[in-house]
This record gives sequence, C-alpha cells and structure tokens, in this order.
Amino acid sequence: MGGIRYPIISAVGGVIWLAGRVAYALGYSTGDPSLRQRGSFQYIGLITLLGTAVTTGVQTIRGL
Repeated sequence: MGGIRYPIISAVGGVIWLAGRVAYALGYSTGDPSLRQRGSFQYIGLITLLGTAVTTGVQTIRGL
C-alpha cells in the first residue's frame, strides 16, 4: 500500500528487508545461533515499509 504514494522509498525498504531475510537464512543454515543476528538489519526495511503504508493510509483517509 505504501508503494502507491512512495514507490521508490517502498522499493528500497523492500530490498533492505529481503536482503536481511537472505542474511538471516544464510546464518540459520550454518547451525550457529549467533550468526542469525546478521539479518537483524531487515527491521530497518520493515519499519520503512510499515511507515509508508501507514502514511499512505492516513493521507487517503484524510483525503490529501
């Protein structure tokens, strides 16, 4: 939903989230639990996506 008004920001957030998921999966496959934390940067992308979606929803409701 955030990509409707903020397509570039949403795309960058999606790439960051996806890269974080890949890093987590690679760390998970090693069997060492400490390597799973390498994918924690995915939350930056997730928060970006949530922020654009909420902003778009609020702007749509307000009619801006």
